[in-house]
Amino acid sequence: MTGGPVALARGARRKILRQHRDLRRVLDITLSATEAAEAPAARRLPLLVALALRLQNMLDRHFAFEESVLIPHFLADDPSRVDHLVDDHRRQRAELSVLAKLAFQNVSLPNMGAAFRCLIEKIGADMEGEERELLNGVRRRGADSRQRRVTGEFAQDALLDCDELLATSDPRRRR
Repeated sequence: MTGGPVALARGARRKILRQHRDLRRVLDITLSATEAAEAPAARRLPLLVALALRLQNMLDRHFAFEESVLIPHFLADDPSRVDHLVDDHRRQRAELSVLAKLAFQNVSLPNMGAAFRCLIEKIGADMEGEERELLNGVRRRGADSRQRRVTGEFAQDALLDCDELLATSDPRRRR
């Protein structure tokens, strides 16, 4: 991205940052699930499907909000940024959709986990870039991101309880 920070209303900035925090939580859980999916005899693809669906839902809502807030600023300052933002969002939606469909079809590709990890890293890097370039940087606490709870608007998603799914699908974490 080019250009400087965007002058957003404090509430809009906070909402984007909260959504990023919540997305990171689910991305971290998905990353853990992808590592286990490649283990011998592991049947974690249903978990990846559930997590991919959760991410699709969260990203669709986040992208819609982000575009509604950022595009008016970009149009005034640098219209080329609109194309960049929309193209990034479109690409991430498409990649996640393909991966979710492959996981749903139980396609056990040797690089399924690697494909998820690559997309997760791209989404994380895009959020870092947005925070650094558009939102004047963000200081993160050093706490392990897996200890955070999903809050805000995403907390109401009843699609799945990621912690519970991880605990029940990993024999080492069962009670």
